[in-house]
Amino acid sequence: MTPFTVIGTLAAFVLLVAAGALVGVAWILRAFYASFQHLLGAAELHREAEANKLSELKQIRELLADPDRQNALGTRLETLEAAHETHKLTLSSALDSITALMNKINARTRRSQRDVLEDEDDDTPQLSDERKTALLEQLVAQGGGSAEPPARGDRDGDLKRRAAAHRLRLRG
Repeated sequence: MTPFTVIGTLAAFVLLVAAGALVGVAWILRAFYASFQHLLGAAELHREAEANKLSELKQIRELLADPDRQNALGTRLETLEAAHETHKLTLSSALDSITALMNKINARTRRSQRDVLEDEDDDTPQLSDERKTALLEQLVAQGGGSAEPPARGDRDGDLKRRAAAHRLRLRG
């Protein structure tokens, strides 16, 4: 390899790198230009929006300056506020109606369940007082209990004993 070949190869490499760098710089400049154009467009849109708002504010100021139109504007605002309040009242009255209807349904359900339970109790035969005392005397005569009702503590203790016995039977 001669020195001219090495220098030529290095020169070609430097030229390729420089061309790539120029293309990269051109691409970056193009991106900046597009971003700048986008920002300018956004600024223009912002100015247009401000101009529209200013014209609307100017119209409102003119409406408020004219007493006849001021009354019309106030009437329109009052109408809008009344409509808003009406919608609020409509919603609250609807909720009240639904709540009242649910309360009625719940009351009817409870009443019908109570009536069904009372009807079931009416179907069971009622023992007369004489029959009750005769059965109690017969039970006492057979040794199955006493004529006096058990005390509250005895009933609870009996229940506990029966539960304990039941658990023992289940275990084995």
